[in-house]
Amino acid sequence: MACIMCGKKKLPNEFPPSTVTIQCSHPILCCFRRERERERERERGERERERERREREREREREREREREERERERERERERERERESYYIYNRVHRFE
Repeated sequence: MACIMCGKKKLPNEFPPSTVTIQCSHPILCCFRRERERERERERGERERERERREREREREREREREREERERERERERERERERESYYIYNRVHRFE
């Protein structure tokens, strides 16, 4: 890693944020750059987690919608079976006395 002002190379453990005036005329900028990189990485991770959470929520919503549609189709099939039973019952009552 290097200071963004003077270009002096340093290892990250050579200048912890608490020591900002050693071995370089701009070490605070080095520390800020490293902190900005960490912050960007954190934000990128947060955005990724948020995107995954929204995708999971959309998938759950699609699954709930499929289940609702399946329940509705099952109710419709049940109503159709009931109508058939009813029509057979009526048909049999009418034709039983012939």
